Amino acid sequence: ILKNRNFSGSMLVKDFNNELGVILDADGNLTLSELIAGILGHTPEYEDMVIIGNFEMTVTEATLKGAKMVRVSTIQP
Repeated sequence: ILKNRNFSGSMLVKDFNNELGVILDADGNLTLSELIAGILGHTPEYEDMVIIGNFEMTVTEATLKGAKMVRVSTIQP
């Protein structure tokens, strides 16, 4: 269970998967920022939030290129 843990937006999804023992997305070569952008349909901005599986991801720092930092919390079913 994660509660407000911060990750770099440039972290690869496969590294996130390995660290947490989950499969967030089949394309592990995406960054968290790219994954969030794909769901949102635009470059992530400050306070944008998405739910992916059992995770709530909120952009806590952003640049013109995307999410710099992402806060992740586990959602209880």
